[in-house]
Order: sequence, then C-alpha cells, then structure tokens
Amino acid sequence: MVDKLYQANKINDEIKELDRFLYVTKKVWSGKIGLKKLFSTPYGFYDKEELELNTEIKNRILVVLEDYMKEKEKELKEVLSRQ
Repeated sequence: MVDKLYQANKINDEIKELDRFLYVTKKVWSGKIGLKKLFSTPYGFYDKEELELNTEIKNRILVVLEDYMKEKEKELKEVLSRQ
C-alpha cells in the first residue's frame, strides 16, 4: 500500500512538472534549450550552452511531451486501480 502511494506520488509529481512546463512553453513563439555539461575538475566546473528553437521545432517537442504526459496519466490510473 505504501509502495503504491509512493509510486503514485512520484508519477503525479512528474505530471505536474510536465504540465507547468507545457503551460509556459505554449505561450511563447520560440524557445531556448539550455544544455549543461559537467566537466570533472576539482572545482566541479559546468559548461553551459543554449540553443534557439524556431516555432516549428518547439511545437514538435511540445507534441512529444504532451504524448508523454498522457502516458504518465495512464500509468497513474493503472497504479491507483491496482489492489
């Protein structure tokens, strides 16, 4: 029972995170993706790069994320319906 609740909460958190991301991203025309690379140095130095996305690419990414969110919602229903 506790394992079921833990798994359901974890999936629900992922759904909320995706929902917030999709809500904000749908409002903008173009977007940026930030990439971080961790280099093994004694200081833990990060190298960061940003990529600009045009509207078509951004919309295709949104479709993929929306489908993934639907899968997560289905998975949540399955976890909650288990006895």
